[in-house]
Amino acid sequence: MITESLVPIGNDIASLGLMLTSIIYLVCYALIAAFCGIASSWIGFRKQSVIATIVASCIIMVTMCQIVAMTFFSGVAMILLLAGMGIITFLAVESMLSQARKMEI
Repeated sequence: MITESLVPIGNDIASLGLMLTSIIYLVCYALIAAFCGIASSWIGFRKQSVIATIVASCIIMVTMCQIVAMTFFSGVAMILLLAGMGIITFLAVESMLSQARKMEI
């Protein structure tokens, strides 16, 4: 590339393996962020408060950002985090659906 020949940003060569690894990490981190958003919505839905949703979202995301920073160099930790958040999200969605069925229209 022209820019890399003038001002090299990195020393590594952008191989196909590196690109696929980056895409996999990107998808995993996007799923973790989506799971955190659903968990925050569940807390707000349970409390029936928009403020509770916003506060829960801020607290959960700050905590998750600190945990995710530890998973940059460990694929196993990222998979465990993804599985844990997936289970929490599944339970949150089930709870929200149950509460929605019980609501009066």
